[in-house]
Amino acid sequence: MAAPGELIVGILPFDHCGLGGPIDSCVDWWNGTSMAAPLVAGAAALVWAHLFPDGSPQSCSSPSGVPCNKVVRRHLEYGADAIGAAGQDLLAWSGYGRLNLHGALTIVDTNLDGLPDAVDTDNDGLPDSIEDSNRNGVVDPGETDPLIPDTDGDGILDGQEDSNGNGVVDVGEVDPLNPDSDGDGALDGQEDSNGNGVVDVWEADPLNPDSDGDGITDGYEINIGGTDPTSQTPLCANPGDMNGDGTVNLGDLLLLQRDILGLQ
Repeated sequence: MAAPGELIVGILPFDHCGLGGPIDSCVDWWNGTSMAAPLVAGAAALVWAHLFPDGSPQSCSSPSGVPCNKVVRRHLEYGADAIGAAGQDLLAWSGYGRLNLHGALTIVDTNLDGLPDAVDTDNDGLPDSIEDSNRNGVVDPGETDPLIPDTDGDGILDGQEDSNGNGVVDVGEVDPLNPDSDGDGALDGQEDSNGNGVVDVWEADPLNPDSDGDGITDGYEINIGGTDPTSQTPLCANPGDMNGDGTVNLGDLLLLQRDILGLQ
């Protein structure tokens, strides 16, 4: 992160002031990381005192089991300013932006795991604290990625697949970790073509491998293009033209047979 480091007032001992008289120090203005780093260190100390007033740096852990220093660091990072006073994009020069002590102190972090309750880094509709469900800062098995809006790459945001936002695949929800939840050969995003997590008119069901019950899997109908996965009415002029080549031949019959037998 960044912190102010230009024209910062610093105190000098008397011997370096070049002044006479009964004084013991003077001030000057300094530039560089030597000026910026103490601001971050001082902010970290204040955040620590605010969150863990009785915590020892050698052994402190938060109630959720995260080391206190990691919680403090995350609060400084998530509380930073992403936009400068003149509209500058501060993320162009740093990972989190510019130090903002007020932001770090006012973050709502109910379980003190360092992840703010409502922060959604990848804007997928799921808070980071839900995606990283064990709060260890690592994408473990069964967790969606708080830095990737579509963890399984199926074309639907994680938050839309996990429609109630609890981090669990409940009844009626497609799986944000499985690109083809019903195993029919079509990506969930192909079946839910507008990516809103709902089966709308003319959309196939990502939780039903044969949405129209015609004996042909949705993925086969979508990818081959010969029939409509939401209706038993064929899309093409000849319902027997399974491979879309304009004719009905032995190849069409073999494709249909393989599909019915589950051999595709």
